[in-house]
Amino acid sequence: MALLENLKNWVKNRFSANPRNTGWIVFILSLTLSMYLSYTEYKLRLSIEREEVLFKLNELENNLYSALNNGVSAVKTLGFFLLKIRKTSSMILIKSVKEF
Repeated sequence: MALLENLKNWVKNRFSANPRNTGWIVFILSLTLSMYLSYTEYKLRLSIEREEVLFKLNELENNLYSALNNGVSAVKTLGFFLLKIRKTSSMILIKSVKEF
């Protein structure tokens, strides 16, 4: 118990003996703590924003990929119809030439 009393008296004497230094120490500690918390919050917000940007980028990439695939499918379908129409029209032309 005496050790705790001695420690308590020592701290009390140090802080009350020089209040100007005590104020500066408390100010620097609170400034350091608030700067650390602000920096941590900034890094957290930056991380969240980076995740949102990556999510939007992936979504855009998927939409672009789907649009290109749909376009390629449409071109293939139109090409198939064009070939069918050409075959049909050439058969009709050959039949009409034979009949003529």
